[in-house]
Amino acid sequence: MGEKTYTVRNKKGLVIKGLVNLPVSTGEKMLPPIILLHGFKGFMRMPMLVLLAESLMKLGYAVYRFDATNSIGESDGDIYYSTVTQYLADARTVLDYVVEQENLDLEK
Repeated sequence: MGEKTYTVRNKKGLVIKGLVNLPVSTGEKMLPPIILLHGFKGFMRMPMLVLLAESLMKLGYAVYRFDATNSIGESDGDIYYSTVTQYLADARTVLDYVVEQENLDLEK
């Protein structure tokens, strides 16, 4: 499995850490992206998300997942300040990052 890490900063300057699963050999093929959200108070390395990411990657998708800030996991912040609004803002930050990546088929 091709798994790489990425980091982005949200509007508050906190680091969002994420993982992308890519098929091992894609050549010049454009991949359709999927962003997996772990749910409020979850984390990107939850066993269910790992299995889902691996399965989708094997079907030819570029699978992005991340740890929201102010939650458990690897991103910045303190769970005391965790809110649904912040979680959704982090998801938007990751979406903005994904659409800027090369070799993705954003039409699929």
